[in-house]
Amino acid sequence: IWSVISSGTLSRSLQQAFPHATVHGVIVGHHPTPEQAGRAILYQSPYKFAQPIKAQDAPPYPSVAEYDAKLWPIYQEWRKTNPDANVLIWNVGA
Repeated sequence: IWSVISSGTLSRSLQQAFPHATVHGVIVGHHPTPEQAGRAILYQSPYKFAQPIKAQDAPPYPSVAEYDAKLWPIYQEWRKTNPDANVLIWNVGA
C-alpha cells in the first residue's frame, strides 16, 4: 500500500485495516515520528511542501499536485525493482 504521509493518521489507519500488507509512505511535509509512521517504510519527496509536482512527474490519474501526486515518481522508481507486486495507491485529495 502506498500513500503520502505527514501526521501518519492515514498511514496508521491503513496499517490497521491491512495488517499483513507492506505500507509505504512518501513524506511530503511534516516528518513523522516513529510512532506516527508506525511500520511504514518511508521515502522523502524531493519536492518542498507547497511546491507542485512537475508535469512530467505527475501520475496518470487525477491527483493534487502539491500533495498526493508527489508519491508517483518515487513509486515509479520502486516499481522498476518490484514489477510483479500487487499494489494499492491511496490517493487522498482527488
